[in-house]
Amino acid sequence: MEPGTCDELEILTDSIYVVRGITEWIKAWKKNGWRNANKKPVSNVDLWTKLDGLIARHPAKISWRHVDGHVGLKGNECADKLATRATAAMKKEDIVYQQKTERKRKHSAGREPKSKRARLTPTIHGDRAHS
Repeated sequence: MEPGTCDELEILTDSIYVVRGITEWIKAWKKNGWRNANKKPVSNVDLWTKLDGLIARHPAKISWRHVDGHVGLKGNECADKLATRATAAMKKEDIVYQQKTERKRKHSAGREPKSKRARLTPTIHGDRAHS
């Protein structure tokens, strides 16, 4: 073990879904091609695969524990604030992206598709090129 690392890590979360997902369901999800017991795609599979990869690379023995949310646990309250801020920032990025996409769509709406536009092919007359 490297200096500054630990051989055991306990992760506390107020999400029973996360605790059960990572400790009980993930093996079956992977075995079933990321489908749940109802044969439907697992929600947030991108996050689950990322979490699974991080856990696989971590040298510590990791345990997961559910804690009640919004009961004044300092670390949990801080995590909730960080998650809320991150979600708001992601929503803002999505809105900006949608606005840019809409502007591009409106800008190109008045034009004919590129394939139908007249193409300017340069022709050579003597020493000069003309379009």
